[in-house]
Amino acid sequence: MNRILLGTGVILFSLILKILLFIMGLKAEQSGFSPFYSPDSQSYLTASLSLEKNHSFYASSSPEIFRTPGYPLFLYLIKQIHHSSHTIILIQILISLLSLYLLFCIVSKFISEKAAFISSVLYCLDPLSNLYTLKIMPETLFTFFILFFLQTILLAGKTNQYRHYLLAGILAAMASYIRPLAQFLILIPCFQSIFLIMKKHPVRPRLWINYLIMIGSFYVCIFPWQWRNYKKADYFGMSTVTAVNLYFYRAAAVLAEVKGIDYYSMRKEMGAYDSSIVIEKNPELKNASSGKIASFIEKEGKNIIFGHLKTYLKIHWQGIIRILLDPGSAEFLKYFGLYKEGSGLLGQCISHGVLTALTDLFKTNPILFWLTLFSSPWNFFLAAFTIWFLIKKEFPFEIRVMVLLFILYFLILSGGPEATGRFRIPILPVMTMAAGAFLDIMGAKKIKNSAENAPWNRQ
Repeated sequence: MNRILLGTGVILFSLILKILLFIMGLKAEQSGFSPFYSPDSQSYLTASLSLEKNHSFYASSSPEIFRTPGYPLFLYLIKQIHHSSHTIILIQILISLLSLYLLFCIVSKFISEKAAFISSVLYCLDPLSNLYTLKIMPETLFTFFILFFLQTILLAGKTNQYRHYLLAGILAAMASYIRPLAQFLILIPCFQSIFLIMKKHPVRPRLWINYLIMIGSFYVCIFPWQWRNYKKADYFGMSTVTAVNLYFYRAAAVLAEVKGIDYYSMRKEMGAYDSSIVIEKNPELKNASSGKIASFIEKEGKNIIFGHLKTYLKIHWQGIIRILLDPGSAEFLKYFGLYKEGSGLLGQCISHGVLTALTDLFKTNPILFWLTLFSSPWNFFLAAFTIWFLIKKEFPFEIRVMVLLFILYFLILSGGPEATGRFRIPILPVMTMAAGAFLDIMGAKKIKNSAENAPWNRQ
């Protein structure tokens, strides 16, 4: 079948699915509920409002150093077109279609057209990815730049042209401005090359010079923001989100486990819901800037984690499993106003384990329990197909290494007590690419075996 026809068909199918889900959200909105917002949405909108009103990036009266400016700037630009949350959602739908197109192009170019079709269908059917396209959250925009970076770095590996490495560095920086999680993304191709050298694969000439070009273009792009944070708030970095996560989530989970108390109670005790508690416990921070406070809690968080490393590694591993397998059923019920925000399911998983949380869920919310049970196999199969892809020698070694490094990068950095299925969204295209390639080759083998065993081919 024609490549353009296949790609267009999948994109149209994805558009119809998202528009139907959007219409359902509009109907839910009429009952006074707001399905297009998540708890984090407000912080992005506040930063966007600061850009709109004051042409500066502030949170209240302090410089904003928790949120990076990429997504708030995106919201600000859309507001110049039309001041409506619905316009934001519609533009995000278009961006998600561009991501789908990029995925189709990547897989058709580097694996096969049939695998591209299967991967694209899997991606456009993924429930959580579709849902977060309809949320005022950075996932859709972030995923687009991650895919754009992946396509560029794969082209760079194929052509060895410096312009692709230059563009890859710029794209990684743009992704970092949307979510600081991407700020070490440029290390992935470097580690891929190390794997290839270990396997005695030939290394292209000027490769390390091209890597220096990529790293240089990346740091030239992000340095102004890091310098701005240092000058405005005494914090040299992209964002204080790392400090907050380390102390109020990861260290809190460790201490909750060590002391045998509830996770949310521990977070409250540490000052997650009232920043003045941190200053009360540490009077030396009374006149400190927000950046100095962030540096302090980051250091404290690391000390707690490394002091109970074995406990933390168990918590981190549980977070990785949630990223891979959490179907996000609660998010769908929230979208239709059938589940309260902050109902404590994540806290139960952290404090008492997944099995205990599911048992309690069966008693307290049977709808969510059965929805979770029936939607979970999708993620199990997707993860299994990805693993099979990684161990199949029929696929190019360099592609398998790149897929593995991408997935490990996001799982290792995102794992922890705060991890949910939402953190899977940036790696979903890579996982569907792997799953699509695996299903393609398995289907081809099955057809070949059927043909060989057909009656007319038997001796």
